[in-house]
Amino acid sequence: MRGMLTKISSRTIVTCAFVAVSTAGTVLTAVSSASADTGKLSVTGLSWSQGRVDASGGTAVVNLSWTVKDSNAAATAVSGDVKVRLAGPLAGTFVGQTLDIPFSIPGGTPGLTTSGTVQNSSYSYSFAVPQYSFATTAQWTVTQVIVKDDQGQRLNLTGTDLNRFSGVLNATELVDSTPPTFDSLGFPVVGGPSRPFVFDGGSGGSSSYFFNADDAQSGFWKGVITLTGPGGKTLSSSFQEVFSVANGFGMCGAGFVFDDTSAQCQPSVKIPVGTPAGTWTVSKLTLFDNAGNHATFANLNTLPITVTSDSVIQASGFSANPTQLNNWVNTATSQLSMNVTGAVGGVSTIFVDFAPGGPCRQNSTSPTLNADGSYSVDISMFSIANSCSVAGIAVLDGAGDVSVYGTEYGLADLGINLTRVPDTTPPVATGAQVSPASQPTNPNSTGFEDLTVDVNDAVAPVTQMSATVFNSSGQIFGGGDGGVISTLTGPVVFSIPLGVGLPPGTYTVAFQITDAGGLTSSYGYPNSQPVPGGPLTFTVTP
Repeated sequence: MRGMLTKISSRTIVTCAFVAVSTAGTVLTAVSSASADTGKLSVTGLSWSQGRVDASGGTAVVNLSWTVKDSNAAATAVSGDVKVRLAGPLAGTFVGQTLDIPFSIPGGTPGLTTSGTVQNSSYSYSFAVPQYSFATTAQWTVTQVIVKDDQGQRLNLTGTDLNRFSGVLNATELVDSTPPTFDSLGFPVVGGPSRPFVFDGGSGGSSSYFFNADDAQSGFWKGVITLTGPGGKTLSSSFQEVFSVANGFGMCGAGFVFDDTSAQCQPSVKIPVGTPAGTWTVSKLTLFDNAGNHATFANLNTLPITVTSDSVIQASGFSANPTQLNNWVNTATSQLSMNVTGAVGGVSTIFVDFAPGGPCRQNSTSPTLNADGSYSVDISMFSIANSCSVAGIAVLDGAGDVSVYGTEYGLADLGINLTRVPDTTPPVATGAQVSPASQPTNPNSTGFEDLTVDVNDAVAPVTQMSATVFNSSGQIFGGGDGGVISTLTGPVVFSIPLGVGLPPGTYTVAFQITDAGGLTSSYGYPNSQPVPGGPLTFTVTP
């Protein structure tokens, strides 16, 4: 991972000190966004299984239950969301992630039990009260209930709509007074451009980053990442972990979070059109935990990216030769060429990136200046590949100027696609033999006959073989198929299983050879080619 940083110890930390909220069961109020129990949908009950819980010794589980009624007899499905948050130190404020509990009839959400019908359904969710909060006494409250059915009815309860329900849970918890930290700050290993270049023309660009947000107590909540560029200008992007009850994991930007005490975050910073060209670095990272503590890590000045509008260097005329590669046996190489103007001090480096999962590679980033004035680099396609596409090209001159091209940078597709040459010629058997020429009958076990075939294929190697054993009357008495050591021009060997107790007599072998392209040639079968050198026979003796 480029630009890897370990645990940060030199930092500016701000820890928020909150006052404890009342435990008298006061319900937070806000402006209602919808009237309760309107239309055909209604919530007729919502409550915690107990009003108070002690989670200071570890996570405590309390059931949250609610009932939904739909008076529309035509409705065949009902669904919705119940949202729970930790009430903040001031009325109307909240701290930490929102727990969004999806529900439906029929059900399926982990931790949620359902019963009843669409017209009268009940739900109970096992809510895990965390051990840590911003105060020793905390209130977990239902902030919103959304219900909808398949007939277009919708109900949205917030604020004062929820006052008539027992939606507040008072919890005794430990105080988390330690702000989050981070480690492993770098560029993502996968996803987005793999080069630290961003094009800011057209609709603008973006730059992605990766790090672990660490908080051993209440867990990570949200943050802000800031870049600083030419002239001290800054760009910032907010991000937060969003947990999915249905999936059982969270997302932080494009990063998957399976444990919010060490959340893998992958935020992206938007690079808008008109962003000054030049070097931009990650200068500051601010992180919040689920108790509201936050830490600001300033003066990082790491992970430089280059923002360009392609105003100095211009590349054009991108092409690859050849575009069809014979890589049936070995990795094959193509030459990627382009014309470049405006380069100061010549073209020093050309980076080529391929579509994700594309089995291609760039052999060298140092370009060759060709006799016609164009520049080229070699790219290769692995022998296992059917095709691959160029996703991005970055061109650097001797002065450090850069220009970028391709879908990887949000620009037009370069149209450079490498494919494997087609296999149009079936394999050819140039000779064949079986051994042993004679073997005794065995009434108790299966016998084998070894078939060796000399092959020749112009493009794709032979990889499969099958054989059939016939008696003198044309009846089948054995055979099989399987893979063989792939070869273009060498012999292939296959052991033919024979039936148990093969009767004495003379037997004939027919066979097929198949190459890696799926083309097959048959020998010795009725209406097929004759076996080169004559029929293949062996004898079973008494």
